[in-house]
Amino acid sequence: DLQMTGYPTKVRELSWDATNRYLATGGGQEVTVWDCSGRGPAGTKPITLSGHQDFLSVVRFQHRGKLLASGGADGLVYVWELRGRRSSLAVHEAALTTGVTSLVWSPNDQYIAVGDEAGRVSVFSIS
Repeated sequence: DLQMTGYPTKVRELSWDATNRYLATGGGQEVTVWDCSGRGPAGTKPITLSGHQDFLSVVRFQHRGKLLASGGADGLVYVWELRGRRSSLAVHEAALTTGVTSLVWSPNDQYIAVGDEAGRVSVFSIS
């Protein structure tokens, strides 16, 4: 069994990647990604993805790919590419006028649909 503690706020979102190696968590302003391979994350530092200015409302890995999308109450949407244990790169960024309430990848992992507090759905191509 695994247990990760020490979050500054309650954990609102969880998402496993397609290989079951990475577990992304969100709640505060940062996405925390744990490497659960081998003996798991015990005693290791997680990958921290920063950029949001308000709490995270959603984190989602692609169905088959390695990209991770995050959306927050600040209206920001990021798509992250994990590059090993300690690094990452934001490969797509969008700013909505209101907070993100939901986010889903298309079945082919080429688009993300994002719902916001104003009752809109926006679709972004991720290539």
